[in-house]
Amino acid sequence: MQKNVLLAVTFCLCCWMLLLPARGVWAPDEARYAEVAREMKEQGEWLIPSLNGELYTQKPPLFFDMIRLFSIGSEGVPEWAAKMPSIAGALGTLILVALLAARLYGPKGAWLAPLLLGTTMKFFWNAQFGQIDMWLTFLVTFQIYLGLGVAWGQARRHLAIPGLMVLGFAGMISKGPVGCLLPWLVVGLYLAVRKDWPGLKRVGLPWIIPGVIVLTALWLAAAGLVEGWHYPQGLLWKQTVTRYMDPWHHYKPWYYFLGVILTVGSIGIDDHPQVPTVGALQGIRDMATAELNAALCRFSLHWQWRPRYSDQ
Repeated sequence: MQKNVLLAVTFCLCCWMLLLPARGVWAPDEARYAEVAREMKEQGEWLIPSLNGELYTQKPPLFFDMIRLFSIGSEGVPEWAAKMPSIAGALGTLILVALLAARLYGPKGAWLAPLLLGTTMKFFWNAQFGQIDMWLTFLVTFQIYLGLGVAWGQARRHLAIPGLMVLGFAGMISKGPVGCLLPWLVVGLYLAVRKDWPGLKRVGLPWIIPGVIVLTALWLAAAGLVEGWHYPQGLLWKQTVTRYMDPWHHYKPWYYFLGVILTVGSIGIDDHPQVPTVGALQGIRDMATAELNAALCRFSLHWQWRPRYSDQ
């Protein structure tokens, strides 16, 4: 089994790496993120992102810090370094999916799941594209893997719960609340679908959620003391609350997004395809149902979308 898993993961990694020298960084996202990381590196800054010499409040800093780490020893930020966090995130995701599939489906699933996922169109492209999504996918998958390990009694709870707090916090400072809310929803709904109430209790969400909130509050307080309170205010209010309640792009009728959820997300070509892909090995059951329900919950909770999209 281990040999087949290694071959599947190595094959995917080689395919992604072959694309790195084939192109530079593309506007807008790759070029912007590389420039933010370059300016942070020049300033010796790890906490506060900047772009063109001005405060950059659109994204938290962790992804840019990862680019900086990969560019250590290089002058500035090379093009390849801007894409390496995505490569690392994709590789980590495949390994976690292989481990999770081995638990759920045995030796065949352990190598087939990463092979299917690593060669899926959207995952394959995002694996070598310098965006936050693949790094976020890794953090989401890690939380799902560790959370299910706790629920099944296969992980040491006193170590796993602090680990889930740290991973949830890492998700927060990578791309905001989606970095922890999505895995919490998936794990909770998966265990609920299976009626595994003791497992849901063992996961310890009443401990994990306050822990992530405290860590996030400490980070925002530190950022506010360093840069001023307009930085955490911009992240919390404009990029989280305002963007969710009153979005300024992606205007489509409500049934458009429902179609995306039911088709694109469920067949594994969305930005976070790892859960439905593993679930597909068992006939799109349980795990895929949890992912689908989580997406529907995220959509349905946005009560202002209904009147807004009905007018389009």
